[in-house]
Amino acid sequence: MVNTINNPRKINIEGAYDYVAVTPNDSTNLKSITRALYVGADGNIVVECPATGENVIFAGMAGGSIYPIETKKVLSTGTSATDIVAIF
Repeated sequence: MVNTINNPRKINIEGAYDYVAVTPNDSTNLKSITRALYVGADGNIVVECPATGENVIFAGMAGGSIYPIETKKVLSTGTSATDIVAIF
């Protein structure tokens, strides 16, 4: 994953090739790194950063929104948002 603070880039979901409903899980990776996550209902999301392996909390995510989050895992511990869809 590119450090977007030092090397900003636009994550393009146009032409996304797959969408998968996410069941947050502390041990299971998604099939590949996401381009973005859709959040259906408000809450927090905890993801694993693919570059560092560290867990990051995104607090107060608004439902009905797409966020350009690249991740390989959405953890169940700490995630309260629901109806999450991975966009690849």
